[in-house]
Amino acid sequence: MSDVKVLQTSISIQRVSLWSKVWGPVLLTIGLVSRLPFQSQFLYHWDSINFAFALDHFDISQGQPHVPGYLLYVLLGRMVAWITGDAQTGYVFLATLGSALAAVALYDLGQRMWNTRVGWIAALLLLSSPLYWFYGEVALPHALDALVVTVIAALSWRVWYGERRTALLLALWLGLAGGFRPQTLVFLFPLAVVAGFRLPFRWKVGAVMILGGTVLAWLIPLFALSGGMANYFHVLSAYAEHFNKTTSIFEGAGWSGVFHNLDKLFRYTFWGWAFGIIPAVLGGWFLRRPLQEVAQSWRFWFLLLWAAPGLGYYTLIHMGQQGLIFVYLPILMLVSARAATALIDHWRWGATLTTVGIVGNSLLFLLAPVYLLPGERLKVLSYATIQEQDALIQAQNEVVREAMPEDAVLIAEAWRFPQYYLPEVPLIQYENIINGDATTLERIKQAEVLTWYEPKIDSLNISPGQTMRSEEHDGVQLRLLERGTSEEFIATPTEFGIATIGP
Repeated sequence: MSDVKVLQTSISIQRVSLWSKVWGPVLLTIGLVSRLPFQSQFLYHWDSINFAFALDHFDISQGQPHVPGYLLYVLLGRMVAWITGDAQTGYVFLATLGSALAAVALYDLGQRMWNTRVGWIAALLLLSSPLYWFYGEVALPHALDALVVTVIAALSWRVWYGERRTALLLALWLGLAGGFRPQTLVFLFPLAVVAGFRLPFRWKVGAVMILGGTVLAWLIPLFALSGGMANYFHVLSAYAEHFNKTTSIFEGAGWSGVFHNLDKLFRYTFWGWAFGIIPAVLGGWFLRRPLQEVAQSWRFWFLLLWAAPGLGYYTLIHMGQQGLIFVYLPILMLVSARAATALIDHWRWGATLTTVGIVGNSLLFLLAPVYLLPGERLKVLSYATIQEQDALIQAQNEVVREAMPEDAVLIAEAWRFPQYYLPEVPLIQYENIINGDATTLERIKQAEVLTWYEPKIDSLNISPGQTMRSEEHDGVQLRLLERGTSEEFIATPTEFGIATIGP
């Protein structure tokens, strides 16, 4: 790079930093204020329970948390929970703060790659995304991961354009990213490597040493807390086999697994991108270029390197819950924002249409029902979904506390929730019944009273005429099946119920 170009780049960086100081706090405030009124009141997901249990005792073999471990996220959650008083409040605070800061980071990246307008529009599209907004309100790490991902991308962009010292910060941040979520380190590593390709050798060595040292700083404790490296990889392998055997093209799922993953990716991306698709399509018309010109653009290859590893994994191996798309969702917001500026420049209604898209996204989160189609089809993540889950967990807890006899045991399919919120209640895991676990079946036979509240479990009950029901709590009823003195419980993997003793 010539001295003139280095000087120009330096001046550009100073100008960008100045504007970031002005507009960053504004975007942070918008992000926080928009999310604080809609935060969930209960741990939303099975994974949320795993993270909450991990605050007291870290053990991946017990799903506290689930693999690959998320050690730094749990440690950060432990510190915040100590301040806020409980796991739910602490983890939701991290999600809310992370979602707001990610918008600031995306604004910074957008203005570096293009200009201030692109940064602003991209940040507002991300903040208003119904899927992204949702994850800023629940006790899960995905909104925080979006911040980590976007910062890595922004630092990589700066390193490519000559900020040598930033390479050391990039290496540190990339190493920390692995401690928060190891997949992020793997997915963003190629982008960081290419960004640092033109660095002098001594800077490369320094960056590698910082990256390696940072990874070891959390990896060694992770192995130690997991019973050693061998046991860690044993648990990791078992976990991967359980989830990937029906989705991975490399583990027997075939093309049906790929189509299953792609179906999820399409639906999740559509809900995450939402009305941001409109300026991307309409504004993209004004940005059309010959394929050769596109292929020569560093922006194109930068975004492709950013997206490709994550998309490849989610397509060919496993696609889980919706927040995983945040590894590439900021890219789509940048594309929409750049297209929106072209739309604004070439069409008098461009600004109005972009504003409508941002407002429309917000309304989707605030007003969309849990199911977009009749018959409980096409479930989406919106504020209504948070309210429904909060109401369900509260009702389940209340009905057990008020109607469950002292000598009863509770059967639950989503057993992680009563395990956390009702630790005093004797609990039988539904999955152990249908898997034929001998100890579980024997517990049922020895019980005095069986109770459950999930309608799915009704299908195993062969004594519906002897089953009583409690009063409803927001639609939740506790079923109670009590055996008499001349009766006994029978239990198999396909049924349980009451049988009469003797002739």
